[in-house]
Amino acid sequence: MLNFFRRIRRNLLDAGNLKRYVIYAVGEIFLVMVGILLALQVNTWNENRKLTREETLVLNNFSQSLHSDLVNLHARAKFNEMSDNSIRILLDHLENNKPYHDSLKHHFGFTNITAELHLNLSIYESLKSNNLNLISNDIIRNNITNLYNYFLYEVQPSNNRFSDIIQDASINLYDSRFQSFWKTNYPEWKDNKSLFVPEMNPINFESLGKDTTYLYFLRSLPNRRVFLVRNHLDDLERQIKEILLQIDQELNP
Repeated sequence: MLNFFRRIRRNLLDAGNLKRYVIYAVGEIFLVMVGILLALQVNTWNENRKLTREETLVLNNFSQSLHSDLVNLHARAKFNEMSDNSIRILLDHLENNKPYHDSLKHHFGFTNITAELHLNLSIYESLKSNNLNLISNDIIRNNITNLYNYFLYEVQPSNNRFSDIIQDASINLYDSRFQSFWKTNYPEWKDNKSLFVPEMNPINFESLGKDTTYLYFLRSLPNRRVFLVRNHLDDLERQIKEILLQIDQELNP
């Protein structure tokens, strides 16, 4: 091909037709430039296809991870409901001088469920360390960033505060009122958390009904759980569902 163009230029020069030679040279330069632009365009197209495939993979991974997080949050919500229900049962017995029965030891155990909220951080941390801008949709990218920042800097510290309340009670409140802190059926529930059945045996059940310190703690615990755990759970669920909807719309326009 190059030899072909050289022969044309030589023939034009040999013929002494300078005007036609100049026009031809300009045309040849134009063709070279078009070729370069086409090559750049193809390279850009291939690069964009690669980025689109990577973005699709990342969004699918986020979708799967967030769906799993939702399942986990729903399980945590059930544990919190179980704990609040146990508190209601215990207060009913203690405040109304109802007799002790053996099932109450499990309700005493369930009052101490912390059910910390968890999100899988691996995909977010991996993408953040590489290139979070791989997600081209600004709204999705910002919402994902806000979700994990909210979890790391608000939810986790709040969860820790609630866990500290339970831990403090185990040291400063329960030691004189119960035989031990949290006896569990660990062999049964280690592979199936739905079988979790804790228990705490009171030293003197009748005296707990007149124990203002313990009753104050028990009555306050559900409210503390609302502000430190359950409100965050609701916020996380709302944000995750919104992001999942946005990802689905992005992948399936």
